[in-house]
Amino acid sequence: MLYQQPEFESRDATALTVRDGSVPEVCEAVIAASLGSDDPAWVEALCVDLARTHDHLEVRGAAILGLAHVARRFGELDDLAAVTSVLAELAEVPALTGRVEDVRSDLRTFIVD
Repeated sequence: MLYQQPEFESRDATALTVRDGSVPEVCEAVIAASLGSDDPAWVEALCVDLARTHDHLEVRGAAILGLAHVARRFGELDDLAAVTSVLAELAEVPALTGRVEDVRSDLRTFIVD
């Protein structure tokens, strides 16, 4: 398997994919936004919303991974309380526990006090 960084197009394209795309497409769009957008507050809000509300665990997992990417790229999060809350909620989901712990570790590493 060859890794390819997903290409971020725009906020509008991401919103359209989140609304109408398949689960793999939504996951890719979220990761692309977290790696390519220069608007960390928008990506963070998108990721928190998807992590809280999306029906599919893969999308919720991609959303919290996106939060880790934003923290790594920008050294801060706009609403750390909301991120902490959503991570606590998802830590109770067995399929996401490991990813939650990875994201928490990334936040401890990359968030500048």
